[in-house]
Amino acid sequence: MESPRPEYTAELLRHFADLRDGTHGGAVRRQDKERFFSAAITLLDSHARQVLNEINTDLLLGTGEVTATGAQPRGGGVEATWALSWPEQRAAGINPIIIRAYYSAGPDSCQIA
Repeated sequence: MESPRPEYTAELLRHFADLRDGTHGGAVRRQDKERFFSAAITLLDSHARQVLNEINTDLLLGTGEVTATGAQPRGGGVEATWALSWPEQRAAGINPIIIRAYYSAGPDSCQIA
């Protein structure tokens, strides 16, 4: 007996079809794809902040600061970053913890790292 598929399976399959077809949410033009991506940034915002705030609260005991850029043009693409930095990390010259969503200017690609 097969177990039921997780709810997100349909979304993953749609995403894979978009990658195959060179579309994004039914959009073909780059400008429309960037609009979809920028709207997705709004949906990601609370989740990215929650993860970084949990790290700040539980591991850094509230000494850190979470920042976010929102959707910004970058290198012909669109990018959004969420960062967690804290005094000791800055003093040591170490990069903050960063979540980055990027829609590239090259071949249409969307990345979240």
